[in-house]
Amino acid sequence: MRDRLAKLNPVSASRLANRLIEAQERDYWGADDDSIDALRRAGEDLEDFLEGVTGEVAA
Repeated sequence: MRDRLAKLNPVSASRLANRLIEAQERDYWGADDDSIDALRRAGEDLEDFLEGVTGEVAA
């Protein structure tokens, strides 16, 4: 699902990743460390794509 959203709407996918990270930081969501790390990597990959650093969205 993440890959599909990232390809169809990378801006939305990036915002979603950032909101989920923010929810974890505010203790609204109890995600495990692996999930948060994956969200951070996904957010960084999407940001690179949006800024033109990479040519495609990383899977």
